[in-house]
Amino acid sequence: MKKKIISALLCSLVAVSLVGCGNTKKAGKSAPSKETKASTEQASSSDKITEKDIVSVGDFDIIPKKGMLLRYNGNETNLEIPSEIGGVKIVSIDGFGYKQNLEKVVIPDGVTNIGESAFVGCIKLNSVAIPEGVTDIEDTAFISCVALENIKLPSSLKTIGERAFDTCSKLKSIEIPDSVKSIGASAFSNCTALKSVVLPKGLTYIKKQTFSSSGIESITIPESVTNIEEEAFNDCYHLASVTLTSASTQMERNAFEDAGKTMFNVVDKTQKDQLINSCPSGVKTENVYVK
Repeated sequence: MKKKIISALLCSLVAVSLVGCGNTKKAGKSAPSKETKASTEQASSSDKITEKDIVSVGDFDIIPKKGMLLRYNGNETNLEIPSEIGGVKIVSIDGFGYKQNLEKVVIPDGVTNIGESAFVGCIKLNSVAIPEGVTDIEDTAFISCVALENIKLPSSLKTIGERAFDTCSKLKSIEIPDSVKSIGASAFSNCTALKSVVLPKGLTYIKKQTFSSSGIESITIPESVTNIEEEAFNDCYHLASVTLTSASTQMERNAFEDAGKTMFNVVDKTQKDQLINSCPSGVKTENVYVK
């Protein structure tokens, strides 16, 4: 009888223990508190730009909390952008698109970013002074600036966005500083007068159509480049010579399409075969030489 009582007591204790375990929460991330949620929502809303954030000062609309020149409402031919507008230091510029009279622009010290489509369609713009300190030229920043012949890029520059200089049809030469690590697709496509290009030593990718339909006559691909994407040099009818300096550089299909007259200097036979196979209708076997 005593054994039965002891056994029953043990079963009861086990049952209570299991119920307790069932009510125990698993270890892991706890649900955010009301205070945390409120803080997150406040931070998220602070990043949004509304009309209340835009301040007009003379010919300029600015966003003080971002140090951004949002719009230029003037009609000057030659413009030196102030480094401070309404007491706000300008670090990012935008909003000069389609200013038909604008011929010369001086960007002030302190600016780090030239925004998306900042000077799109400024058809008379022939001179732009970009200061040291600018790190990013965003997508389509200077697209269709058809009068722009030369531009000096600062040694602080890190990225050039997609189609940044697309259809700058009078641009003759460009030296891209070694600080640049990324050049967007079609960045210099349709630059028909562009004959000379110096690529940065640290560049790893030449992206799709970066120089397509440009006037490039010769180019040396830096050792750092691991991949030349499709149609990167498509329709470059004046491209006379290409020099590849690293055996690890790979070419995607039609990277040099329509390069029937181009002479190629490659590192080894493997690279020669890869080049010919990647551009079956664009590269002639007799024009590829192993160094």
